Amino acid sequence: MPATQTFDIRAFVPANEVADLYFDEPYYLKPNGKAGVKAYALLRDALKDTGRIGVGTVVLHQREHVAGVEPSGDALVLSMMRFAHEIRSPNDLDLPKAGEGWTEKEMDLAHRLIDTLADKWKPEEFRDTYTEVLRKAIEAKVEGKELELPAEAPSPRRSVAVGSERRRGGRYSGVRLRIDDSRGRAAHRHKAFAVTYFPILPTSGAR
Repeated sequence: MPATQTFDIRAFVPANEVADLYFDEPYYLKPNGKAGVKAYALLRDALKDTGRIGVGTVVLHQREHVAGVEPSGDALVLSMMRFAHEIRSPNDLDLPKAGEGWTEKEMDLAHRLIDTLADKWKPEEFRDTYTEVLRKAIEAKVEGKELELPAEAPSPRRSVAVGSERRRGGRYSGVRLRIDDSRGRAAHRHKAFAVTYFPILPTSGAR
């Protein structure tokens, strides 16, 4: 199947109807010279005004992909997406029913905790410190130096710490999720917010 390099938009659908787990890898689009500026701006702003995304198909790397185009600030972003048959159903995960399994007091505490940690999205505050330390260790070894590990930084005022456990083959089997709020101790006083282990299952692929 040859790459067509053409994204065929089949429908414009409400952006809030497409679940996040359908989206995979995003790519920026840019106008192709001055001739493409108007079409680019029209599509971007029209999608923004209507709250819709364009969905369709494109052939890349000898494979047909479903994809979506949507505005992101001043840019248009084309995201590769998963086909419906690639998404696993959560029906066999034995999940608790919505609205059950907790008391009103516990839910009030959960709401207050979320309010305490409420903040704006600041992506620059999240860094891949593991890779940074690993890169420095490799560079130091190449240069014949000893790596001076940085002192442990104090816990941020607002954080959600996620620990992980691995199984054979290098895949993650689950995460231990801990909500850490240094300002309010409510999270640590209630057993519902103790360190909790959640198994990880892929959202797509074979079961």
